[in-house]
Amino acid sequence: MSIVGQVERIKDITLAEFKERYRHNKPVVLEGLAKDWAARSVLTPENLKNMFGDVTVDCRESDDEIDMYFSDDSFGASRRKYIKFKDYIDLICGKDSFEERPPYLANIDFDLAEGREYLSQLKSLLAFPDFFKDINTGKIITLWIGAPGQRSTIHNHNYHTLVTQIYGTKSCLIYSPDQHDALHARYVNPTCWGSPVDPQQPDLEKYPRFEEARALETVLDAGDILYVPIFWFHQVFAHTVSINTNQFINVGTQKSWGEEQMNWRSPELVTA
Repeated sequence: MSIVGQVERIKDITLAEFKERYRHNKPVVLEGLAKDWAARSVLTPENLKNMFGDVTVDCRESDDEIDMYFSDDSFGASRRKYIKFKDYIDLICGKDSFEERPPYLANIDFDLAEGREYLSQLKSLLAFPDFFKDINTGKIITLWIGAPGQRSTIHNHNYHTLVTQIYGTKSCLIYSPDQHDALHARYVNPTCWGSPVDPQQPDLEKYPRFEEARALETVLDAGDILYVPIFWFHQVFAHTVSINTNQFINVGTQKSWGEEQMNWRSPELVTA
């Protein structure tokens, strides 16, 4: 894999500028756009522990998504661990590295019935920019809390994503849709394709085409928002305890991965 550049970073942009320059076809970091969100002072490990410490939370058994989705255990992604929230925070904040990966409190829908009584008081503290108000969309906001070293798979979605770093630091690798073959991408579910390749330690004997993959990279610090366009592949790696809120933006009609997306070309990456 080659890193061919950095994701562009901007500080101020209007809806018209975003629509013309980025929407649908180019990732961008909205640098510091969330730095003044009220959520930044509330969504910290210690505050959340004090607020919800005795609540039992439903976590993925491991925060290693490659293992969860591409292990020999075909039901890996459904393996769950139930733990008191205070114990979860103590576990992920207690060390910088783990011999056995800890559980992962991931993709918690702020409007899910089971957690609404706890999360509703936090949702109002989030102020995502409304860059899609001219599209008839549905929007889902989710919460992610993970340990240092947490990694996602390389994956894409059939919707736009605004990844907001609330607490901690993550690095991100971004791949345009035409990279699907080099990523050895596989069907995961109707909304997502994923790659079994670990980009931090790729097995090129097993996944030789990954050597041809080309990526953009960036680092998200607290207050940054990363825009990932529909169908773009991305992978995140947490350098610290990390808290994110993601907004998933549907495009009005259900879109599926197909020839149009597979043959899409990014001029920025093709000419790099």
